[in-house]
Amino acid sequence: MCDKNGYTLLFTKLDRLSREVEFLFTLRNKGIKLKCIDLPELNTLTLGIFGSVAQWERELISSRTKRGLQELAKTRSLGTPSNLTNEAKKKGVESIIRNRKENENWKLARTFIEHFQMKNGYTSLTEISNALNKNGYKTRNGCLFRPEIVKRVISGGTKEILLESYLKV
Repeated sequence: MCDKNGYTLLFTKLDRLSREVEFLFTLRNKGIKLKCIDLPELNTLTLGIFGSVAQWERELISSRTKRGLQELAKTRSLGTPSNLTNEAKKKGVESIIRNRKENENWKLARTFIEHFQMKNGYTSLTEISNALNKNGYKTRNGCLFRPEIVKRVISGGTKEILLESYLKV
């Protein structure tokens, strides 16, 4: 859109736009105007220097991550959820349930839902999630409620439901 309409591409930090110096110069060479909030004096020289530093940083992060995973693999088995045994999946489900029950936001939301349902009778999950959000309640991760999360709160995240979904993985 910037190229077609002559817009200026505005971004906060150069490494948020890209950590690949070649990509940054491709944009510049296409004639796209770049405006960086952290580097108001962005020009060819600073684009090259900071772009190269961002790319070098990306390579360092990748290298550290690979070394960290290699070290971890010496003491633990790494893999995807589909590689987990049923016993490991059950332990994961138990951990999720324990975290939900112990979480203060979860407890407050559950109490609110119980009172809301006693006062209003059965209502839709959407209506309950809207009421929770309107009254400032947050999920255990600090997010807004959605109907599917309300369903989990109501069901208590029962082990059977979670196990059934995880064992299908």
